[in-house]
Amino acid sequence: RETPLAKPRTADRYAEAAFLDYARQFRARGAVPIFFTSPGPLGMLPSKFAREPAPPVLAFNNAITYPDLYRPEVRTDEGHLNTAGAQEYTRIFAERVLAIEPQK
Repeated sequence: RETPLAKPRTADRYAEAAFLDYARQFRARGAVPIFFTSPGPLGMLPSKFAREPAPPVLAFNNAITYPDLYRPEVRTDEGHLNTAGAQEYTRIFAERVLAIEPQK
């Protein structure tokens, strides 16, 4: 039902400030921050930042982009994947992480 209405939700300013502070702390320790949203109800989690530059966000809460993670046979319920769905999600997640360009 949500698929036709799917669009990324921006983090509110308080959450964004906290996430960007986490990213700053990760970078200060030599890590590359990557944020992600799990495949679930579209409106549950924000999947983009308003300010730039922002760390990468891997947004899997989009049934249009990831229809295979929203098929009834890979879900336990609206918010959870079953074993087959979790295996597919893990594969897609790994592919997306490996495709991220290293930051200079």
